Amino acid sequence: MNDKKNTSQNTERSNEYHLSEAAEQMINEGIKLATKIFEESKDKFGQYNDELLQYTEQLTKTVRKKPVTSLLVTGGVVFLLVKLFKR
Repeated sequence: MNDKKNTSQNTERSNEYHLSEAAEQMINEGIKLATKIFEESKDKFGQYNDELLQYTEQLTKTVRKKPVTSLLVTGGVVFLLVKLFKR
């Protein structure tokens, strides 16, 4: 009877150990995946940020070269947006 009880307890401990290992492995895999996604997102954001800075610099140069034209174009766009959103 004692042998059955000890065997049952050992089996239970073994199952708990395997479950604990499996859970730890799943957590580690989740951390790796989250880290990978974070790094990829950070790289993409950096690329978009660089592109945005380039467009901003280009727009600034254009406005400085042709301020009147830029002002007229901006006024036209605002006028069209107001007309569009009034409907």
